[in-house]
Amino acid sequence: MKLNVQLLHTLVCHGYQKAMGELEMALEEAGLPVRFEVILVDSQAAAEKCRFIGSPTIRINDVDTDSEAAGVEKFGLDSCRPYFWKDRFYDYPPKDMILSALKKHSVTRAGS
Repeated sequence: MKLNVQLLHTLVCHGYQKAMGELEMALEEAGLPVRFEVILVDSQAAAEKCRFIGSPTIRINDVDTDSEAAGVEKFGLDSCRPYFWKDRFYDYPPKDMILSALKKHSVTRAGS
C-alpha cells in the first residue's frame, strides 16, 4: 500500500520551492511507494476545507509532518509557516523532519 503524500501551498509562499526540493530528496532517500500530490490552496474556503494552517504544509496520510501542528485550529491563507527542527528555524519542513515522518508512517503501515 502506498503512502499518500501532499504538499499544500499558496501562490505567495516563499518556502514552497525549497519544501518541494526537501520533499523530493526525502522521498528518494526513503525509497517508499507513495502517491504524491501538490495542492494549491487559493481561497479561505479551500483553506478551511483542507484544514490548511500555513504554507508550505506537507502531510503524509493526512497527518502533518510537524507534530506541533496537531493542535492548531486556525485555518487560512494569511500565514507562512515556521518550522523548528533540531533547534533550528526553517521556513519549510527540512528533509530530516520529512524523513522522520515517513519512517513513522511506514512503520505504522507495516504493523497494520
